[in-house]
Amino acid sequence: MSALCKGIPSYHYKAQKLGITVNRSLVEMHGYEHTLIGKWIVGMGVDVIPQNSPVIQFLLGAICLEAAAKVEGAE
Repeated sequence: MSALCKGIPSYHYKAQKLGITVNRSLVEMHGYEHTLIGKWIVGMGVDVIPQNSPVIQFLLGAICLEAAAKVEGAE
């Protein structure tokens, strides 16, 4: 992550706000629903709890595929 973000001011703070990197208090998913990605997951109707990990992984995979498709379409 740090290699990708060199030169971006406050990248670690921004990555935490987005939900890409988490601080130690979020290791058990407590509070993840307050990150931007966490809010998106909750908006999809999924509670951010460890029992929903398979659904959350599916949603994160779907958003990655969507982002990749947009990047390919922009080239």
